[in-house]
Amino acid sequence: MIDTAVAWLLNNAAALASLWLTATLVVLYYQQKEILRVEKLPEIEISSRSLNGDDLEVVLSNYGHGLAKNVSFHTVVHAPNAEKFEPILVNTRARRVTENSDTTLEQSVRPQEAQVTFRGTPNLGYQLEDETHRFADFSTGFRHLNKADIDSVWFQIYVVVDDQLGGCQMKPLFWPARNPGDIAKEVDVSDDRIDLETGYDLGGMYDPEEMPDILTPDCRE
Repeated sequence: MIDTAVAWLLNNAAALASLWLTATLVVLYYQQKEILRVEKLPEIEISSRSLNGDDLEVVLSNYGHGLAKNVSFHTVVHAPNAEKFEPILVNTRARRVTENSDTTLEQSVRPQEAQVTFRGTPNLGYQLEDETHRFADFSTGFRHLNKADIDSVWFQIYVVVDDQLGGCQMKPLFWPARNPGDIAKEVDVSDDRIDLETGYDLGGMYDPEEMPDILTPDCRE
């Protein structure tokens, strides 16, 4: 029996070595492919933010090795105590303020580029009684919510960038949120003079244990 096994191994040594080599090459191929993929990915950090009325300005840094493009703001609003209210994710383009000679990069952050300022006016939207509402700014949206007898809402704004591989990254604006959906701002919209800036200043932090069903958006939506 032993002699038969030894003979089989000797007769098939070349085939076994070939299989082992093939498996090793496949593993190395996928490892190299993953390395190349990572080298094309951006890594965005929100260095700072500022609000002026309904306008939002963020300073972004890209510590990754890939281009971060199509910088935008994604907004989601919740009214947990309102009937027939459905949150929707609203995408608003952000414009690069930091000067760059290459106009094709007006919505992008180059690899290893730091402290790039983007500005925009986040839109606000939701569905109420199966009708979709979208507003060009928060103050208009807040007034409409107040007229609809909705006094309190939760909202979050995300900074979203696309990568060169068809993926995207999403960063919550309101720190210390470490994952999308972990935290939001609660605001009383009964004052018809409220805008994004005052809503942020007056708003309280969202507690996931109190409102576990808050929407966690996908940056591809």
